[in-house]
Amino acid sequence: MEVFNKLQENNKEFISKGKLNFKKAPKELQETKNVESNDGGVVVSATTAQLCENKATVSTCFPNSSSQVLLATAIVEVESRTGNTSLAYRCLLDQGSQASLITESAVQALGLKKIPNKVYISGIGGRNDSLASASVVEIKLKSIHNPQFTLVVKAHVLTKLTYFLPTKKANVQLWPALAQLKLADPKFDVPNKIDLLLGAEVYSQILVEGLIKGPPGCPVAQNTHLGWILSGQIHSDHVDSESCQANSVIVNMYTQCNDNDLLRKFWELESDDLSVKKKMLTDDEQKCEETFRNTVTRDDHGRYIFLKSSVINRTWYICRTMPVRKGKLTSKVRVVFDASCSGTNGVSLNNELLVGPPLQNTLRHIVMRWRKHPVCLVADIVKMYRQVKVTREDADEFQRILWRNDFGTIQHYRMLRVTFGTASAPYLAVRVLQQVAHDEGKNYPVAADKILNDFYMDDLMTGCQTVEECLKIKEDISYILMKGGFELQKWASNKEFMEKIGKGREEKESRLNIGEGKETEAIQKVLGLTWNSCTDEFEYSVQLPQLEVPVTKRRVISDISRLFDPLGWISPTIVTSKVFIRKLWMSGIDWDQELPPSLLREWLTYRSNLESLTNFRIPRWIHTNADDKEVELHGFSDASNYAYAAVVYV
Repeated sequence: MEVFNKLQENNKEFISKGKLNFKKAPKELQETKNVESNDGGVVVSATTAQLCENKATVSTCFPNSSSQVLLATAIVEVESRTGNTSLAYRCLLDQGSQASLITESAVQALGLKKIPNKVYISGIGGRNDSLASASVVEIKLKSIHNPQFTLVVKAHVLTKLTYFLPTKKANVQLWPALAQLKLADPKFDVPNKIDLLLGAEVYSQILVEGLIKGPPGCPVAQNTHLGWILSGQIHSDHVDSESCQANSVIVNMYTQCNDNDLLRKFWELESDDLSVKKKMLTDDEQKCEETFRNTVTRDDHGRYIFLKSSVINRTWYICRTMPVRKGKLTSKVRVVFDASCSGTNGVSLNNELLVGPPLQNTLRHIVMRWRKHPVCLVADIVKMYRQVKVTREDADEFQRILWRNDFGTIQHYRMLRVTFGTASAPYLAVRVLQQVAHDEGKNYPVAADKILNDFYMDDLMTGCQTVEECLKIKEDISYILMKGGFELQKWASNKEFMEKIGKGREEKESRLNIGEGKETEAIQKVLGLTWNSCTDEFEYSVQLPQLEVPVTKRRVISDISRLFDPLGWISPTIVTSKVFIRKLWMSGIDWDQELPPSLLREWLTYRSNLESLTNFRIPRWIHTNADDKEVELHGFSDASNYAYAAVVYV
């Protein structure tokens, strides 16, 4: 299997004295550095620092009418990611908005790093398909009059915010006092593009003492750190029919905030993703799907070849590390490629790649379906990512690496397969896995359906009613996947059926880690879920990291966030940790402040008691069969002042 290909051409342009030099990116592709809050005159928006709920309602109101109502605007300097340059943008100050917004064009010009964050925006009448934002960025603003004042803001990215403001040149009568002020927007009366909307959380932080009211028909002047802003009704001797159209648009944003993604996923209530029959794709996700359908091909052996659609005229070298995984029976040393490593221009390969939409069911739903089968069947794909090819052109442009041979000579290689560490790799591997089911599974509908619905990344978790059915499914799935170059290994089943299924996992591999050990899983879980094939039961494994002192709120929440319970079987334990988080917040201690003695004792006791969860067992099979005439569900729920929960029995 050809994975690497050595480059023969001269590459002096890209390397100098053993150090890698990236070509300078155009300004619109450069990115700014992440800005952290500090006390040196930097003001951080409250919404940036606070933890968000799963779904918060954010409202913003701005008119796009052509009436003679002047809205407050300002010119601000926005720092690029590199911090070397700043660009001036016109912003709208919207006191009726709970969120700040920025245009896609501004994000690209500044090279800001976009963080995936789905935002749904609805207009009048509750329509939720009028606008959509798929990402959020952090921006650092500066006043054009007072460079010492700096503001760090989290802004949702939209293609367009509003029309030119004002919609036509405003006829404003300036009284003498106004002419002497340092205006935040010196050309406030000239129609121009709005690239930034600053919401109420920013508005409240820029206000300073100073308010001037002029004669009737003149705007009000408000002093701010950005300069004096003007707003209000403008007197006009001539009012045409166009200016009488007051088309005020009220926009409601329903956003999922991912400021602390790890903690959010732990805290949020589980939702049934399968209840949404039609998945709504973002523009980037649609583009990713279209690119795959239009460019994917197959070689003479049936392997899939993917072409990345790109107009970026640069060559990328990818950094790598080789961590040793002592607890692994296979692949003890794994080569990890870091495509998120930025070059001297602050841009990384992953910044430019499309991630693609989620394609597989959640682990929770896969496990729930797996529990219905009397006879279970598990396996995994051998080096899943390496079974999918990329074109030579893409490998040469995007996937180069440097290698020093035994003689100390630096050699240039290109990686010819989908590479773990690139942002698009999980999508491409799973998309090809599902494509081979569509292409080769027409004569094997049952097996094709299990490929589409019973894989979690490269792990197959399926089953049947009888051993004979499992043997047939095993043969058909293996046949279909081999057509695309995928090989299955480590077959396992219930212990009493393992001999009939055939040789698979070794005796020391009798436990399957659920949702762990994936190439996409970068976080070591404190509490993990495993399946014991010998007993056909689920077990919990506890791997407590060494206690670090001082015990701070940050370290406690870091440990709690790694408790893995996808099915909610140990909810009493998880709820206890959530209640403890509440106590931490109520105590008022800072993130890096040591816990008070009472909370410290409570945490150490809880932490030590986690070890007892290793004794917890739950059967995999829920004793249902395909020919059951009637199945009953019995649900119970209860609540207290601290928490509420529900449980359903079959």
